[in-house]
Amino acid sequence: MENVAPIFCFLLLGIIFIGGPLFYRTMKYGSFKGALFNTHVGERLGSVPARGSQTTNITFNVYATQTDQGEKRIGLELSAKGLASFQIIPATLSIADAKRLVALLEAAITNN
Repeated sequence: MENVAPIFCFLLLGIIFIGGPLFYRTMKYGSFKGALFNTHVGERLGSVPARGSQTTNITFNVYATQTDQGEKRIGLELSAKGLASFQIIPATLSIADAKRLVALLEAAITNN
């Protein structure tokens, strides 16, 4: 029984160090999505399904986001859902980077 206290303290500190920053960002940006993107998330502009393996569904979601300084950015979220897993990968792009991505996608479309 005397070994339970150090384990409990270790788990409590882990929860505080991992969950604390996420809770702070959720309060700062007003939503869990804002905490993931580390910006203020506006509206969801749309989504595009992608093909994964037979057991995985992949979706790209596009959001309008804005930094604390007022810079408009594009939020891309890749969500993958499998049989026993779920993963979200958020990324933000500046307007210039989003235009470069669009140009690369258009080039890939015309070359196919």
